[in-house]
Amino acid sequence: MGAGTVLKNVQALRAIAALAVALSHLVSYSPAIAVLGFGTIGVELFFVISGFIMVYITNDAAPRPLAFFRHRVVRVVPLYWLLTLAVFALAAIAPQLPKSSHAEPLDLVRSLLFIPYVKHGSTLQPLLFQGWTLNFEMVFYLLFAGSLVLRRQVHRVLMVSVIIALAALAGQIAGPLPPVVGFYTSPLILCFALGMGLGLAYPRIGSGLPVISLLSFGVLQCAAMAGLLGPEAASFVRISFAFAVVAVALALEQRGKVWDWPPIQLLGAASYSLYLAHPFAAIGIEKLARTFGLLDGPLVLAALAAAIAAMIAAGLALYRLVELPLQRAGRRLLG
Repeated sequence: MGAGTVLKNVQALRAIAALAVALSHLVSYSPAIAVLGFGTIGVELFFVISGFIMVYITNDAAPRPLAFFRHRVVRVVPLYWLLTLAVFALAAIAPQLPKSSHAEPLDLVRSLLFIPYVKHGSTLQPLLFQGWTLNFEMVFYLLFAGSLVLRRQVHRVLMVSVIIALAALAGQIAGPLPPVVGFYTSPLILCFALGMGLGLAYPRIGSGLPVISLLSFGVLQCAAMAGLLGPEAASFVRISFAFAVVAVALALEQRGKVWDWPPIQLLGAASYSLYLAHPFAAIGIEKLARTFGLLDGPLVLAALAAAIAAMIAAGLALYRLVELPLQRAGRRLLG
């Protein structure tokens, strides 16, 4: 199976991760959604998958570092910038609509350049609030691009994993850290290292490397870290769970057992658009639901269903009408 092949189980997991994050942002409809903890699991799945994919697509032949990073920028940045500019314009025209974003030029610059900053004295979020995960992704892409100077894939993975592990460890054993430093030393960054490990192991997952050994690796690593962390233990449980889910999905893929249901595959392909666009639909439906009193009593279920449908429709429309044309333009630009 070549590096250009779309892995159907990974595509399905992308859909599940994007839907999990989207569902977590419907907490204003029903507090029960927050209890399920969907959102963080979705983010961790995305990060493990990202680590895996970077190894998977560079396994046959490593591109030059600059070419690799340029392709990642073309894949991720245009759509994110477009929606960030939309939030900025909305905040400038109708400042009462965005809940936590103001039309401040410095915030716009920092958001477009993936520079974390403390928004309104509370959280580290860019203008497009869910873009905080892209701040992690872009640093990971930079690290991985730098590792491409090494000839062997195992050396690249080892180099990036050591940097990630040391950063995560420093973040836990050091004293109180500045917000931005604390952000980049979060336990979440371990997801990328675990995903890269799966990328190395993937050719052997279905023929000789027992899945249990992969699961044990993730569980033991996270348990060992959690033993040092105390309050952070829950984070490592979620990280370990995300690792286990991706490992099992890859093992099943190697054995020819794939989830190729067309709707889930389409959502997987559109997962980036769904991830970025869903808050616009969720907020719009929520305002309508409040206006008509649909968030009280059993009618909240109808509002929830409408919000989920609107989020999926917005993601698919953005994918078809904007993301795909931007990708085609980017590929033409790169030759």
